[in-house]
Amino acid sequence: GRLGVWSSSAEMGTSSITEVYNEYGKSITRVSVRHDSHPDGYGTKLANFLRNARNGQQRVGGTFNGMGNLAAQIYFHISSSIWKANQWGAIDILSAHEAFPGEDLEYKVFPIFSVGMEQVQLERRLSVPYTIGMEVLNKDGDILFQGPASDYDGKKVNAIWEALIECADTTCEDSSDAM
Repeated sequence: GRLGVWSSSAEMGTSSITEVYNEYGKSITRVSVRHDSHPDGYGTKLANFLRNARNGQQRVGGTFNGMGNLAAQIYFHISSSIWKANQWGAIDILSAHEAFPGEDLEYKVFPIFSVGMEQVQLERRLSVPYTIGMEVLNKDGDILFQGPASDYDGKKVNAIWEALIECADTTCEDSSDAM
């Protein structure tokens, strides 16, 4: 159930991929975290970091300049906390489409524009503030959370994830199986 592709023992724990999308909805990078990726730990740290993210120049209150820059900051933020925990080698940058099979969780990070902004040219999009969104999926592709990072509640997401694991471990049946 909970062990990822990198896990050879229970000590390794939960693996994840964090994927960042640019202003046009294209994946630009993926970060592999080999353990400690639970929604109420890693997911909460990621959401808290993104909660304060503001697109724009620093002189006007921005904390990042486009999703590419935010992706670099996310990697730095994740790797700094992992290295502080003395877990060298537990994180990798992957190309946008590269994946390790068997990640327990996938965290997606993307811009949420105001209505109608999807049609605006890239140059204009980079100058307009937007909200940072997150989506969290389990290894079966079930959506555990989707919305603004500011709405993320790691305990609730973890409870959903745990319930799905419990259901899988006990072979829960839904009404369609009973027919």
